[in-house]
Amino acid sequence: MRLKKHERLLDIGSGCGIIPIYMARKGYTNDMTGVEIQKGLFDTAQKNRVINHCEDHVRFINADIMDVLEDMKKDHFQVIVANPPYTKRRSGRICPEESRLLARYEEKLDIESLTTAVSKLLSKKGRFSAIYRHAGLPNL
Repeated sequence: MRLKKHERLLDIGSGCGIIPIYMARKGYTNDMTGVEIQKGLFDTAQKNRVINHCEDHVRFINADIMDVLEDMKKDHFQVIVANPPYTKRRSGRICPEESRLLARYEEKLDIESLTTAVSKLLSKKGRFSAIYRHAGLPNL
């Protein structure tokens, strides 16, 4: 992934913050934001941000993207990335650990909600990249 100087990056479901931090370590000084719903992962991302000395242009928000959508949509992003959960809610073997459940199953974020958020936050001619199983995509 490459960013132009003016482009702002949003990482939805940022986890430990690897994507914005990696981009900062590669020399990008763009404004980069990660949104992570899980407090433990958010705390890890904050620590990683400090360890990697990118506090001035990388920030993380501990929230459900759908809860902060209205506040965030006033400042559009030119690049949005996501590695969302892609196992349908209540399907397959359910993971008893909440952290893994939220990361793997569409308990808090399904593909429809993700695309709604992206459509409101992505600027015209912006780019959206996601890692997603093709079998989990709805028929479009």
